[in-house]
Amino acid sequence: MKSSKKILSLLQELKKKDKDKSFFQQSMKNLQLDEGDLKDLTYFKKSNYTRNLLEKNSEFELIVLCWEKGHKTPVHDHNGSLCWTKVIEGEVLESVYKRNLVENWRFCSPVASTTNLKKGAVSFISDKVGFHSFECRSLKAVSLHLYCYPIEYCHTYDLSFQTKKKRELSYDSVQGMIVS
Repeated sequence: MKSSKKILSLLQELKKKDKDKSFFQQSMKNLQLDEGDLKDLTYFKKSNYTRNLLEKNSEFELIVLCWEKGHKTPVHDHNGSLCWTKVIEGEVLESVYKRNLVENWRFCSPVASTTNLKKGAVSFISDKVGFHSFECRSLKAVSLHLYCYPIEYCHTYDLSFQTKKKRELSYDSVQGMIVS
């Protein structure tokens, strides 16, 4: 894997035993990266944001998302995983939606909060908190996403029709190698 010393150090930290939610939160907050530290591990597309896998094991998944202005995710859950996001470069808008349970289906309410995340900002979400979406607000952005545990699929939500759809997740690159 082509990786900076900072990423390798983070991966060593994340592989330590006896981790809890505060450990992951502190690891993301303390991490000091810039886009140059990830240059060999990132891949941009004009058409949509990209998902670039850095590491995946049974305990966590670490990916880099690369954004261009206007790229956005659908409203989505995390299939029970905990998720931390750190903005490395640029600016993204996170919209959080409260979860409503209706006849065993999970639906989202209108946006509960929005936060403009700038370089260095860290956010956390779990399905207990709600669901979220991101939108790139700068010309380009890079964000680091840590999932505990890895996510094979999520559900996306259409708020207009109050429907959800299962979405299998894939990567645009794996450890710097383009796969799609």
